Amino acid sequence: MWTPWIGCIALALAVTPAQGEDKKPPASKKSKVVPGKEFWKILVKPNAKWVLKNEESKKDIVTIETYDVRKVGDAEVARLRWTHSSPDGKKEDIGATESGKPTQVAVTDKGLFLLNAKNDDVVIAKRLTEKPSRSSPPKGYEGTKKNGGRYVSISDGGVVCMGEAPVDKDFQCEDVCDAWICVSPTDGVIELQGLWAPSNAFYKK
Repeated sequence: MWTPWIGCIALALAVTPAQGEDKKPPASKKSKVVPGKEFWKILVKPNAKWVLKNEESKKDIVTIETYDVRKVGDAEVARLRWTHSSPDGKKEDIGATESGKPTQVAVTDKGLFLLNAKNDDVVIAKRLTEKPSRSSPPKGYEGTKKNGGRYVSISDGGVVCMGEAPVDKDFQCEDVCDAWICVSPTDGVIELQGLWAPSNAFYKK
């Protein structure tokens, strides 16, 4: 079972002035739109395809696709494929577990379960008896030392960003040190940033 955003994924994360705090997902307390109970279902939409482009190079692209969409008990389940297409035409699978991006998800009335693509339906069925990785509807919360800096932020428009950032005020980051992905209930994955992205870049729809 994939444990989201901890272990190797649990990064001591921050953002440098060069990356700019203006790119950081807005705090949940500023949200004017409350995500609904159906929010996470966009991630299990059959044959979905979301294309993100590097803001500094439009030929540098990350594509996220759903596949193997199916039912496991009461859950809607899908695997997610993450592909990086570099400007020179090379393509690479960047969906490795240690990169912080979910490679399989399950959605129930309880919420979102973040899984590993290698999990079979037996493993998933067992996981579904436990607490979901994210609630439904999504709720924002701050990162703490206890959860490794993991947080959920909800923007004014109801977009949900999941990431990690350092909680130690004395932590000094010499380079890019934070990471997140953002999900829209209508447009799917719309942002990928920092240590979970190729070359620590900023990708956006």
